[in-house]
Amino acid sequence: MRNEARDGGPGRVLSSPETECRSVTDLVEDRESSGSECTSTEPDSESKPNLSDTIPDTSQDTPQDTADTEAIHMSDSKPNEERTAGGVEGRALRQNTRANIRPGHHSRTQSRCPPRLDEYGFLCDDDDLEYPKCHKYFKGCEVDELVEKKWITLLEDDQWTKHQTSAAKIQSYIQKGVPHCYRGRLWVKLLDVEMLAMKANFSYKANVVSMREQLVELGISEFQFAESLNVLGNLRDDLPLEGQENNSTSHFIDPVTLRQIFCDIERTYPSHKMFSSRCQGGQEGCAALFRVLSVYARYNREVGYCQGMSYIAGMLLMQMSEAEAFWCLVALLERPKYLQGIFGHSLKKMKNYAAVFKKLLACRLPVLTKHLRSLELQPLMFLTPWFMCVFAELPCWDTVLFIWDLFLLDGLSTIFQVALAIMQVCETRIMECGDLSSLLPVLLHVSPDMCQYENLVPVLLEIHIEPWEIKSLLAVISEEEDIRQKRKRILSGETENSLDGDAKRPKMQTSGESSSSPSIFRRFINFVTGKTEPSQKPAKRTHTQRLLQRAHSERVTRRRHAQLAATGPSSEEFGGTPGTPADGNAHHNRAREEFTFRMFNTPAPVRRSQGRQLALSHSSVHSPEIELEPMTFSSQDYDH
Repeated sequence: MRNEARDGGPGRVLSSPETECRSVTDLVEDRESSGSECTSTEPDSESKPNLSDTIPDTSQDTPQDTADTEAIHMSDSKPNEERTAGGVEGRALRQNTRANIRPGHHSRTQSRCPPRLDEYGFLCDDDDLEYPKCHKYFKGCEVDELVEKKWITLLEDDQWTKHQTSAAKIQSYIQKGVPHCYRGRLWVKLLDVEMLAMKANFSYKANVVSMREQLVELGISEFQFAESLNVLGNLRDDLPLEGQENNSTSHFIDPVTLRQIFCDIERTYPSHKMFSSRCQGGQEGCAALFRVLSVYARYNREVGYCQGMSYIAGMLLMQMSEAEAFWCLVALLERPKYLQGIFGHSLKKMKNYAAVFKKLLACRLPVLTKHLRSLELQPLMFLTPWFMCVFAELPCWDTVLFIWDLFLLDGLSTIFQVALAIMQVCETRIMECGDLSSLLPVLLHVSPDMCQYENLVPVLLEIHIEPWEIKSLLAVISEEEDIRQKRKRILSGETENSLDGDAKRPKMQTSGESSSSPSIFRRFINFVTGKTEPSQKPAKRTHTQRLLQRAHSERVTRRRHAQLAATGPSSEEFGGTPGTPADGNAHHNRAREEFTFRMFNTPAPVRRSQGRQLALSHSSVHSPEIELEPMTFSSQDYDH
């Protein structure tokens, strides 16, 4: 009976290898269900469990794994009557169990589970990010088989050439939804990159090889970001820059530009499988993004690299091959229809676009504009990331893809439409903000409930902005800027003249003076014929010069009248004897002279709106150089 009991006979229900193994398995499964999303299958009671599939892997010495392993050892070492009665076989099984959980052992079920991804390739467990993505997508934008067949027919070369000019037809297709597998082909055809690559005298592959040669000379690699950043930080001040006489470095990219590219790649779509370090292809995706950006820095040396380009290039790499992504990036940044000049170092075009948006917002949402003006919020504060990244930082990715589809079809006007739609959707929350500190986060990081597909896209489709509206507003803004600069120059010139005591104002030309002296031949003809040189048309005068001349004419007229009233004409002035009045002919000549003087020297009547300006200019602006001497009359003036 003892042997029967030792062997687990019918006399007693004792511990067997199966029950011993099940106790260890239960502990392991409890740990897995609490700390991991990977599911494990419980062992069947009828089949013998496999220890290699159930023993945890403790190769990575984490505190949690160490604690769990110690708990398993403690459970095995507890004095138990059933375990002790197991005999030699139970002790051998426990020894094998302890051997299997030693550090360094690897198992199939305890290998690292791949991260969960959504339908667009973003990590679902991205709560560690400051602004995670929204993974609840709109089900209404899913493409059915009928729409997919229409896209296949449309993207054929013959059909695309036929409907290429029909933007309304393509937009109707986009509103029904674009299949993920055909979005790259659609973007390539919308940007016409095949023709661009054929016309350009530039080879992407050859420049990748040349760029890698530069990296080898610098001692860095496109796959090692941390080491490359350290090397570039030490060498960027010692390397010769482009434009020097050394031919070996004439095609080099600026080390500062390379360092900036390396820094921005780590911040570009960190939760997407193509650029995340937690996914298998993350390193190669980051290297491809570096190659595209660095080759574009060689393609356009005037612009080089600017922050925000990494988001555009990363978006393109998600949809197409590396070479196609490069030429699409060139088309977006070099064509006026899209983002030409927006990445300039002075950001002048971005400032003009912000001024255009300010006028559009005042026209469409006047109440919101008044509130923003009261908070002293400038549109440039929140429009810069929207324009430079083309709304790629929005948390709802289905909305972002729809925006990009319309943007590549219609161009820059789509960005203004989306910006107005966001302002309209977020109007209630913006009106609740009382200062800039609470308002800027609402606009810079739009909440997921505001930019979801079913909330933002219907508002976006109701807003229509034509390209000619943007061009007209840009022309108005340019003209206003020119007028503003002219006023600044005039005010700065008057200020300098008023501060400088020795500086003299140039003498204004009267109506009888000529801007240029006549030629010698003209002088001789005038001398022979007795004609005088007619006054030429004076140059265009400013408003200040006209006011000064009008005040001067009034002073001369008043002085003339005062002289005539104080001392009447005597016979001495007209050739008569002293004390005798002048003859009638002399009086006639005098009256005719006064009439002529008044006709040509009396200023035009002053409007009421100019009266105050004229009085100010007369009282405050006094120039001794343009003051005329009192006029005296003699008999010689009337001899003829």
